[in-house]
Amino acid sequence: MTTSDTRTSKQDLGPLPSPRLRTAHDVRHLVGCCVCQKVGDDRAMIAGVDGHYHGRCYIKRWGVAQLRQLPKEQQNKLTLGDIGPSAMRTLLR
Repeated sequence: MTTSDTRTSKQDLGPLPSPRLRTAHDVRHLVGCCVCQKVGDDRAMIAGVDGHYHGRCYIKRWGVAQLRQLPKEQQNKLTLGDIGPSAMRTLLR
């Protein structure tokens, strides 16, 4: 595995997408990320053994290879804005 496969830069991805709160009850789905400590919606985050991760934070900690090993229901939560085009291409191969 090369470092270019696993690196994500903030320049490529921009800021983290903010959680979408449609109703007051959506507040119950807010959780903190284990890596960056920012708030996210657990329905759009990867649930790991030790907590929840944004897609790019999971890649930063575990790498793209581990991301490909996740179950499909976890992979389906990821968006292009969260992990970037290079990681999405790798995931879709």
